[in-house]
Amino acid sequence: MRHTAKKSKKASPVLPFLFLCVLLVLTLVSIVALKSQKGNTNHTIFAANNPYGFVIDIHSSSKIPTASQVAALNPGWIRLEYDHNYGIPNWAGVKRLILVTGAVSGTAPPSHSASYATWKSYIDNTYVPGIKTLLNKYPGVTALEIWNEEDYCSSGFCPQVPAGSYAYMLKNAASAIKAKNRSIQVVMGGLASGDVSYVTSVRASDSAVFTNVNGIGLHPYGKSPDGWCATSCDGGHKLPFGDLRTAVTDYENASGLPVWVTEIGQGTTDTVWQAEYLQRVFNVLTSMNLPAIIWYSWIDTMTGGDGQNDWGLVDSSATLKPSGSMFQTFTIPASATPTFSVSTTPTVPLSMSPTQSLPTPTPTQAANIVEDTFQRANQTYWGTASSGQTWGADANTSTAFSISNNTGIIKPSSAANLNAILGTAFTNEEVVVSGSLSALGSGSNTLGAVVRWSNTSNFYRAFITGSSLTIQKVVNGAITNLKSVSFTAATNTSYTIRFNATGTTLSAKVWKTGTTEPANWMATTTDGAFSSGYAGIRTYQQGGTTATITSFQATQE
Repeated sequence: MRHTAKKSKKASPVLPFLFLCVLLVLTLVSIVALKSQKGNTNHTIFAANNPYGFVIDIHSSSKIPTASQVAALNPGWIRLEYDHNYGIPNWAGVKRLILVTGAVSGTAPPSHSASYATWKSYIDNTYVPGIKTLLNKYPGVTALEIWNEEDYCSSGFCPQVPAGSYAYMLKNAASAIKAKNRSIQVVMGGLASGDVSYVTSVRASDSAVFTNVNGIGLHPYGKSPDGWCATSCDGGHKLPFGDLRTAVTDYENASGLPVWVTEIGQGTTDTVWQAEYLQRVFNVLTSMNLPAIIWYSWIDTMTGGDGQNDWGLVDSSATLKPSGSMFQTFTIPASATPTFSVSTTPTVPLSMSPTQSLPTPTPTQAANIVEDTFQRANQTYWGTASSGQTWGADANTSTAFSISNNTGIIKPSSAANLNAILGTAFTNEEVVVSGSLSALGSGSNTLGAVVRWSNTSNFYRAFITGSSLTIQKVVNGAITNLKSVSFTAATNTSYTIRFNATGTTLSAKVWKTGTTEPANWMATTTDGAFSSGYAGIRTYQQGGTTATITSFQATQE
């Protein structure tokens, strides 16, 4: 065969075709093999094109996520402050952005009011040598951020470096880094004052300062994503420090460099609002094609700039919060983990354009299903659902909620409206919930499903009272019954409610659990008060009344 092939100088047209076939088969085999692998491998593949990340604290082991905790969130980046007394963790497939501050050595940096000569001596003899030591120990880091909030100074926290001194620091640090490894990204330290003139002053101090710099860090805290909560917001929240998109553009124009958002976040005990804030912020920043979008912080026990906690994607026990679930919608493809069904690319749940003041959620693809069968150990609160998301609203804050004998229990000590929210905000969604009440009658106790829920004063609800099935809307606390039909329900008997919101159409039906579901909707109406929101459960119960929930599923499209 070899001799026959040599007879002709012109290759047979069959050979390239056969080669391509073989190549195609090998490629398909590789893809199948990769998809068959579990755990970190899938996350690693996806993380390569992932700009999202979070901040950790290496000074405490409880603030450093394990490999499985990192895999659960699938960040593209993890940002941490280097300290010469501590090691730098490594997670396969995750890029590390290392913040280099005065902790690079045991020598304290000069004060913000120190002279240029004092700063120059520190930079030459301590700071840059410290970076070289860092790179010798950890040559595989992806990016270094030079100082932190060097434009900011307040009582009790003043990392400020004079613009001229900082220009010298940045230029010499960047030169040393690139001399070691040109592939390492160099980022100007995250700016926090909101005053773009600091960048202008740095450039004016040395026209070549950005020669070896790849980006400019920014910490745009308190800025509104396209007008949302700019003046006021539900729950008393407010983002008063200007427009997020405008701030990013201003810093890009002033520096001539891509903006890396190396910190952004909001500490609050209102976990549902925090999740929506993350979603809206990430939408804006994603639409601007930034290299890094990093949330502060990973865990609630890390203290924010306001001196408070509750900034995390996970709570103090490392349980996923609604903000963490929202983060996952940006970072986890459907094929990477069976517990979450989201888009196969790091897309965003909202459809944004620069002119929108309030973005409207739109479908990503197929369906995003969240569910809970409550098959877990007895506990106070509802904790984490079967599909991996953390229950929100009252379900993880009110002691009326518990898990008992593989059911979700709601039992208040006094009369109360109680809410349990799961998943992310979507436009079109359907909820199916099965459960019973220990007492019914005259509306004194009700069991229902909610869609397009934004807070306890704004939502749609379909509920049973014992004598009826009702579709209701609540707008700023004002209640309107949109549709009500007769339906007789008995105490301590499980019923299944299906509630659908598609466009402006609201539809509901109910039947005894375990019997045949009605073919048609029992109650249908139209309303345009809400276009998007969360799905969940809402009950009204007298003290001592028990609601027993056996299953919950929300299909969000």
